[in-house]
Amino acid sequence: MKKKLILILALLLMVNVFVESAVLIETQIVGVSGKHKLYLSIPDDYTAAKKYPLVIGLHYCGGTAVKYRLGLKPLTDSLKMIVACPDNSGNVFDNTRTDLITASIDSVRAMYNIDEASVYLNGMSCNGEVTLQQGMKKLYPFKGIFPWAPYISRVDNKAINLNSDMPVTISIGTLDQYYYGVVLDLYDSLKTHGANVNLVLVPGISHTQDFPQFGNEMIHSISYINDNNKISISPMNDHSDSYQMFDTDAEKVLEFNISDTDHKELTISSVSSNTKVIDTPEITYTPEDHLVKLKFKPIPGKTGKVVMVLEAREKNGIAIKQATFRVQVGKIPATLATLNSVSKIELYPNPASDRIYFKCNDDLVFVQIADLNGRIVLKASGNLASGIDVSSLKKGLYFLNAIGKTKFNAVKFSVQ
Repeated sequence: MKKKLILILALLLMVNVFVESAVLIETQIVGVSGKHKLYLSIPDDYTAAKKYPLVIGLHYCGGTAVKYRLGLKPLTDSLKMIVACPDNSGNVFDNTRTDLITASIDSVRAMYNIDEASVYLNGMSCNGEVTLQQGMKKLYPFKGIFPWAPYISRVDNKAINLNSDMPVTISIGTLDQYYYGVVLDLYDSLKTHGANVNLVLVPGISHTQDFPQFGNEMIHSISYINDNNKISISPMNDHSDSYQMFDTDAEKVLEFNISDTDHKELTISSVSSNTKVIDTPEITYTPEDHLVKLKFKPIPGKTGKVVMVLEAREKNGIAIKQATFRVQVGKIPATLATLNSVSKIELYPNPASDRIYFKCNDDLVFVQIADLNGRIVLKASGNLASGIDVSSLKKGLYFLNAIGKTKFNAVKFSVQ
């Protein structure tokens, strides 16, 4: 019995040593506003003969550096990174406190052997915004920044340098009721400005760090900054970075060629930013052909904007890559849906660019075109045998309804 007890205790001790692979240290830094505590997480096998990456973590307003360090400790456990969390009494690291960021770096650098080329900045909520503001304007030559659930007051260059080349991964829970929409807008703006940005969506999580996978999601986020560009994602069929659909549309299938130059096994996943409009896409993956099919379909009766993230990552490696695209789902205008009849009309070309023409068994006397939001954007009447000029319409999806002696079925078409 004693031998069994000793064996169990030994196993528990081994598990504890494995899990608690970080040494937690409390020290002090001095900033413009006075003395502040600095909480560190150090690899248990630290040696001065080796250089270590450093992460500065800024706790959320109302939070504590002790709690935030605990959340980021998996970076030390799994990636052997030194984590440093300065305490600011639960407040924002605004322009009068940014000195604590550089003071934290200087303090850790004085105590430990830091890899100067691998210093990262992270922060949550209000200090996620500080991470974006100070990181994108290069307060320090960070290797990259990875804010979690950042509070965003404005999406413009006055608030955040959208033209910065700083590598950034923005991560947020899909149930974040405060900042989810504006964070997606920020991501779109950064992509438009050509920023080096990736997006990590965490399904089912609200505005909190209190969930078991928090540390793993921070590892997930930082992995994009450290990607070695071994994976490529190439669209194979009709592909765009944005789509327009009606809520009654049939399933859409997109195909991608995904390959790894090191020929490593890949894990493929996808996330919908709004599962109330489009549920999580279905994925089929045939590794021998490098072929990925992404299938998704709008939920009838639901409308809105959806961001789709397709991700490929090595099962045993550091390479990771993503492709994102947007889907705007609208509803067929009631004024058009009620005009359907057995009479059919065809229009061509579809997609159109300049003019559209009609094939039907009647002389048309009236045509109206509505956009994805149901707004009537063009009307025409009289002799329509020569077609209609649609060159003034923006690129997108439209619905056309025509009336002659009878009412014709509504027809969907696109302008390119």
